[in-house]
Amino acid sequence: MKPLLELATKPRRDALLIACAVLLAYANALGGPFQFDDYTVIVDAGPVHSLAAWWADLGHGLRPLLKLSYWLDHTIGFGAAGFHGTNVLIHLANALLVRGFAEFAARRWLPQCDERAQARAALLSALIFALHPANTEAVSYISARSVSLMSLLLLLALAADRLRSDFWSLTLALLAYLAALAVKEPAVTLAPTLWLLARFGLGRSEASRWRALPFWLLPIGLALWLLPRSNYEDFLLGSLGARSIADNLLSQIAAVFDLLKLALLLRAPNLDPPLIEVHRWSLRLAMQLVTMLALLLAAFALRRTRPWLAFGAGWFVLQLLPTNSLLPRNDLVNDRQLYFAGIGLWLIVGLECAARGWLAERGRNGAMTTLAMFALCGSLAVLTHLRNRDYCSEIALWRVTALASPDKARPWNNLGYALQLEGCRQAAIQAYDRALAADPQHLRARHNREALLAAMPGSQAEAPAPRCREP
Repeated sequence: MKPLLELATKPRRDALLIACAVLLAYANALGGPFQFDDYTVIVDAGPVHSLAAWWADLGHGLRPLLKLSYWLDHTIGFGAAGFHGTNVLIHLANALLVRGFAEFAARRWLPQCDERAQARAALLSALIFALHPANTEAVSYISARSVSLMSLLLLLALAADRLRSDFWSLTLALLAYLAALAVKEPAVTLAPTLWLLARFGLGRSEASRWRALPFWLLPIGLALWLLPRSNYEDFLLGSLGARSIADNLLSQIAAVFDLLKLALLLRAPNLDPPLIEVHRWSLRLAMQLVTMLALLLAAFALRRTRPWLAFGAGWFVLQLLPTNSLLPRNDLVNDRQLYFAGIGLWLIVGLECAARGWLAERGRNGAMTTLAMFALCGSLAVLTHLRNRDYCSEIALWRVTALASPDKARPWNNLGYALQLEGCRQAAIQAYDRALAADPQHLRARHNREALLAAMPGSQAEAPAPRCREP
């Protein structure tokens, strides 16, 4: 009875540990203000401010369920802090679901490991997901909720599909899938994800394959119904006009490699990574592609003895297909794209550690293993806490972004505007000058600079700037 009781309390203990880790790492994000796109999609967006306006926009605008979540936070009335609190809770729920999914995978793939090692593998994967600084953009940047909320609904759909093979579990999974599609379009990867799960023994092999059919038909039917009636057609055409498909494919080689570097902590999180469009092959680009293909081939070659390697790599590639393949986007890459795709990588880390016996040792070795786990997770938590300090003000966020991407005009323009709002006129003009030096055709920076100069008396143009509020 005692061992059974001890086993039953482990999920509660792990859940409490994950909750404490998330709350401590993201506590300093709760006081951050609205930033950049937050004004467009929340502060100045009519459908977010009233239920009647949201209802009128339903079927015409983009991402209705995401807007509804913003409306709820707006109605509760805690301001930016309320929005941040919701984002942190969504992230916590995702971390708990990742732990459950990782433990399910560990039991399937690591039957030779004891339950202690399986549970530790699941906990390690969940803690890396919860604390990795790459995920701060999807949590601390309010309008990036689209990614974290979509991930929550997709994970719920996967969990519901695993419950039973009856009508109700299928219905719950489809409803969660529909909700995810109403939050963000890359949720379309659920159908091939279910195939990937079945291929590696984590999903239903489907004695009757009809169960998987609705997950393929739902996004197709939804697209056919919405495109003629909503802004999705303009959204799609605008995306296709960003660059040619050939240039986008070349550019995305560097973009995906950049996300891998972010996952491995080889670069710091960046709201506007310094990537540029690629129009032709280069030695560097070829080496990046060869490296990624070599990793994929190695994982595939070990699929029988270490299936989590091939599955994790397949998950990573599959979740990036909507945003980092054929369809061009204005931004080549965003850190938030690693949020859901990275789950496959964190699953690899946890299960590989268990397979190598690093999580099953007892006594002194077990204590060292525990210390190593906490050292890794503690380091990630500190990095996340430090990154969240950048979100404490618009000046702080765009200053660190501009310094990390000095050759891009947008960060300097946004820094200039943030400084201008704080009354730092001279500093704002200098930032606008840096934006125009990076891109002389950047019309918004030129307009902002000229408008600021026109509004300044001649004597003030040379006067010292007032002391800015420090972040």
